[in-house]
Amino acid sequence: MVFGYGKACLILNPDTGLTGNAMMRAGAEIYRRSRACPSPQTRIRAAAAAIQRLDWDLSAVPWVQVQKELADLLEPQPATCELANLGQRALDERGLRPVELFVLALQLTVFRLTGQLASMSQFISTPEMTQFHEAFCGCVEEDGLWVRFEAAVMSQQTACRRARSQVALPTALALFRSWHAGSRGRYVNAVFRCLARLVRALGLDDEGQGRDIVMSHPAVVPGVEMVGRPGVRLPYVRLFGVHYQVLERGARLTLMPGREWTIPNQALVTELGVTADLLLERLAGRP
Repeated sequence: MVFGYGKACLILNPDTGLTGNAMMRAGAEIYRRSRACPSPQTRIRAAAAAIQRLDWDLSAVPWVQVQKELADLLEPQPATCELANLGQRALDERGLRPVELFVLALQLTVFRLTGQLASMSQFISTPEMTQFHEAFCGCVEEDGLWVRFEAAVMSQQTACRRARSQVALPTALALFRSWHAGSRGRYVNAVFRCLARLVRALGLDDEGQGRDIVMSHPAVVPGVEMVGRPGVRLPYVRLFGVHYQVLERGARLTLMPGREWTIPNQALVTELGVTADLLLERLAGRP
């Protein structure tokens, strides 16, 4: 979308299967390519924007309710933190990859804080992961822990690869609805409302699965400086969202609490740092 004063923005739809990282990288790439285009030699005078008065009656707007709903989405606590020991150099020395280690550290941290395994956008519970979790919390020798760690990582990759090859039913239906408008669109919406009730009655509604925690990818992309949306809550996530980047000597992350998350950001980051350090220590003796 290009505005009249020369500024532009991109509006992307996550229902098409694009992740937040892909959207940010696409925006950065489009911006980079646009700067390579030659500027016009002559100055083009733009027509004055037309101003139209909006005759809206706002007397009936429930402003107290609006302010309450807005307040529920705001989060004033500090959101961006750093983990000094979780850098790329420390991971390379131990032969570890950032995604696997960070996902496991975050999963173990949430379990220690809540006593429950959370569903994550880059995590699917597998028997191998359960075995690693039990071994990590127990007194298993480092060699045995490494075997379970590699088995858990492999099972995660296989399960996530299988999940990415499928499209959730609500998302597929939303994409189909977006193709229809007018009278046909109203007919399709009426049919879909009946279908949605049937899907819920049969227990096939998987909307919300994998929405306890949503995560970004840790790669540092040139031209993409924003790593999160601090100061807000995510209404579509039950626990929290996290954007993180693994740098040379540490990791930077931005937390966005969800609907039901009440633990302060700093407490979560502190516990995450302890868990990550313990993982690095126990996985240091790779056979």
